[in-house]
Amino acid sequence: MAKARPHPIVAQLRQRREDLGLTQATVAHRMGRGPTSISHWETGVYAPPVEAVAEWATALGVHLTLALKGASR
Repeated sequence: MAKARPHPIVAQLRQRREDLGLTQATVAHRMGRGPTSISHWETGVYAPPVEAVAEWATALGVHLTLALKGASR
């Protein structure tokens, strides 16, 4: 199965995670999800469900509106 290119909002959230020095596992734990969820989303294996994007932004301390705005650039 070929990987899809991650959505721009996913790239934005990944960059924020890296800027904060957080691991994928730490963010997944904050979201109450399995440790591979973030990895799969960030690499384009799977697209995150809409509700997960909101949880992800919250786990990183980002307002979802700002994340969406940044992704549209």
